[in-house]
Amino acid sequence: MKIEKFKVLIYLKRSGTDKNGKTPIMGRITVNRSVAQFSCKLNCSEKLWNPRESRLNGKSKEAVETNAKIDRLLVSIHKAFDTLVERKTDFDAVSVKNLFQGGMDSRMTLLKLFDRHIEEVKSLSVWNIHYERYPIIFIRGNDLPNLYPAVIRFPILLSDN
Repeated sequence: MKIEKFKVLIYLKRSGTDKNGKTPIMGRITVNRSVAQFSCKLNCSEKLWNPRESRLNGKSKEAVETNAKIDRLLVSIHKAFDTLVERKTDFDAVSVKNLFQGGMDSRMTLLKLFDRHIEEVKSLSVWNIHYERYPIIFIRGNDLPNLYPAVIRFPILLSDN
């Protein structure tokens, strides 16, 4: 997929001002012609906001902290975009948003993570030594209906003969 346009816009949602005069900061990701909007989960006073730079003006504690959070947010969005470009598959702005926010596509269950870890350990040359000494027995939930998948490790007593 050819990427013609990738933009990230940070703006204030002026209609959502709360009692304290704080306005929520929102974001918009544009990839080619698809658009995804999200909340940055940040608030600021409307007086400090500079719409041209998408930052807060000044050196106050609020401005410095919020600008640092916005910078980290932009870096994580660009990392998510780069990751999707490296995969060489078609994607849109919603895919970038889901990846950077930790959407369901990027989540991994504990069992999948554990299975991946076991495969990585098996690929190591040290695995055979440890496997002979401490074999791993898997108990799957399908085998025993009331047990969660578990790992049991136990030493095997070998004689030195």
